[in-house]
This record gives sequence, C-alpha cells and structure tokens, in this order.
Amino acid sequence: MLQRIAHVGMTKDGQTAKTKLLVEELEQMPVDKVSGFLLMATTREAQVMQTVKASVPLYEQRLLQLPEIRTVRIAKNHAQLHALVDALVHVVPLQQHQVDAAHAEVQSMAKERQLAINADHPMVVEFWELYEYLNSHAGALNHSRNEGLIAVNLNDFAEAAANKRQKVPDLAELKRHLKTSKCPKFIETNRNVCSSWDIDAADKPKTVRCWIFQAA
Repeated sequence: MLQRIAHVGMTKDGQTAKTKLLVEELEQMPVDKVSGFLLMATTREAQVMQTVKASVPLYEQRLLQLPEIRTVRIAKNHAQLHALVDALVHVVPLQQHQVDAAHAEVQSMAKERQLAINADHPMVVEFWELYEYLNSHAGALNHSRNEGLIAVNLNDFAEAAANKRQKVPDLAELKRHLKTSKCPKFIETNRNVCSSWDIDAADKPKTVRCWIFQAA
C-alpha cells in the first residue's frame, strides 16, 4: 500500500514577491493562452508513449542503484514519474533547468517514500499490502463504521487470504509486530465492534472482535 504512493509536498516555502506577480499575470491571461494541453498531449501521443516506454526501465535501474532505494515497487513507480517528466517536454516548452529540477524532486520523493516504508517492520508492511489487495476485491475486511478507523478481524483476514491463495505470516508473530504499526497507526486489540457489513441470522449487525488502527 505505502509503496504505491508518490507523495508530493505542497508548501509556501517557495513563494516570493516575484512568484506573486507571475500568479497575477497568469490570472489575467485569456483562456486560449492557457488551454489546449489535452489536445497537444493527444496529438503527440506517439512521441509521449515512445519516450515513456524507453525511459521507464532506464530510470528504474538508476533508482535501484541508489543505496537509499531498496524496494522495486518504489523504483518502478518513481521511474514512471521520471519518464513522464521527459515526455512532458514533447508537450510543454520546458527549459533544461526546469527538467533537471523536476527529476531531482522525483528522486527525492523516491528516497522519502523508502524512508516511510522503512518506518514499519517488513511483516507489517506486507500485512497492509495484502490487506489492501484483499479488501479491494472483497471490500469487507474493515468492520468499522467510523471512517477514521480500520477494524480488522485477523481470522477474517486469514480466511480471505486463503481464498485468494495468498500466504499469511504466522499469526502469533504477526500480532506481535502489528502492535508496532505506524501507518496506519495501531490503537488497540480485541475491541468489540458492531460490524458495518456482517449480519447475523436475525438480520442484525454482528459484534466482531477486531484490531483497531487509525485510518491513514
């Protein structure tokens, strides 16, 4: 789950009096001067796709050669962003220093994402990736009625994984490491939850014993 995220930080650090003037100039531009990106991108589809196809493997290998990057998924996702920066040149008249700055930012994003992954034990990371995969198919692993919480019954999780022929770590060891989960943040174990989807024979919500995490 966390490996699939490309985090872009938006701050006011780069705002200056000069950038304020540029924004005001942009606001005054007629629509025909600032529209047409979609048309230009589609008319240059062949160039864009050729660049992306050729560049992704090169950038992926380059990222994996960095000592800070150890996860193939992170390298692949950010290699695609690198390739799209190159492809953007076919559509937008970027200067070389802008292209270089964009590539530097993408590489920094990849390193920061690896640090975020490293924050949790590998078994915890594996658990959440498998949870995301299983929940995207069944959509019924989270019993919580509170959108800010994730309530997971580990027996439900293990059963769903078995149905999809996915390997589940030893539950005793998994429970030990899940208590250290930082993203999503662990809250408590064995809370009785009135299920948001599971019902009993009387058509009433079942009470399910769950592990509780704070939704990201």
